[in-house]
Amino acid sequence: MSLFAPEEEKTLSFDEYIASFDTNQTAKVQQFVDWLGQYRGELVHNPWGEVNPDLEIVRPDFDAAQVRRNNLMAYLLPRLGRSKIFVVAEAVGYQGGRFSGIAITCERMLLDKHKTIRAHQITPITLQRTSSPTSLMLKRTQQEQGFNEPTDTVVWSAIIEQGIDPYDALLWNIFPFHPHKAGEPLTNRTPTESEQQLGWEYTKRLLALHTELGGPKSLVLAVGQKSADTMGRFGLSAIGLRHPANGGVNLYREGFAKAIGQFRKREVYRDFEKVLHMKRYCESCRQYCDEAAMFCPHCGQYTTAVEVERIAPEGDIIYPLAHYQLSYKDTFLLCGGPQIYEFRWPCVQRGIFAVLF
Repeated sequence: MSLFAPEEEKTLSFDEYIASFDTNQTAKVQQFVDWLGQYRGELVHNPWGEVNPDLEIVRPDFDAAQVRRNNLMAYLLPRLGRSKIFVVAEAVGYQGGRFSGIAITCERMLLDKHKTIRAHQITPITLQRTSSPTSLMLKRTQQEQGFNEPTDTVVWSAIIEQGIDPYDALLWNIFPFHPHKAGEPLTNRTPTESEQQLGWEYTKRLLALHTELGGPKSLVLAVGQKSADTMGRFGLSAIGLRHPANGGVNLYREGFAKAIGQFRKREVYRDFEKVLHMKRYCESCRQYCDEAAMFCPHCGQYTTAVEVERIAPEGDIIYPLAHYQLSYKDTFLLCGGPQIYEFRWPCVQRGIFAVLF
């Protein structure tokens, strides 16, 4: 299934879309979302477990908390096990995930009413709003179009501007619930230390689930240095970016672009390492030889180059290419050797390599 196919995929129902994923993956993500829905806290609204009838759609056939759980499922399933970039903010905001059910994502994006972000960039199926179009606590534009969050706009726009596939980026909050002031559900407040500690348990489980589903080691970016410091206290290294609020939009974009540029360079080195770190395999003896052995030391047959599964035995450090001491022979093979690989006469092969090397 193409994640960016146009209207035909938008006609899929939620159940049909979920059924298109591996059942084991779906079960694990569903378990995580259900776990999120169980939390209750003082001066905290849980988008996936609680409903405020003064602010949200209330109908016999509509459960706002269930809709948000569905929204989150549809968002996480194509990203967990795939995303290379995690963008993490401090907590859910009332204009964003509080009603959409998705971190750092507002309702207008889901409804395709946002100025720059399209709904298909979030999920390939249509998601629903949960804020009430008739609530007197909402402004007129919020009633008509759903909530819009400026920080969400900046974060999503930076992803699109850098040419990143939005399904390769996963957005999250350290405290994944909405902390608000007493008696003011449409406000935000800073999570307490105990709330951050509790939120870390959910974040840690999300990262573990990403790994369980075969996801790559991801670049973690924090929306605001405070978020980076919080994750650092829990042992997760993250690059802190200037928060977009209070005039920080351009600095956030610049910091994001710089971090992505460095990450892409690192990916290039990783890809080249895969080529450099090889063994040679003798089909006759059915055993691996030293990577410099063009011919098997046991039977004299020509060996083939194969990549080994372990890419960086030194650890997660990307060394300069000179560290790997690529020989002239291997340079030739990497650039122009495949044709010689196909040569079936061992004597001719030996002659060619004797002249070249």
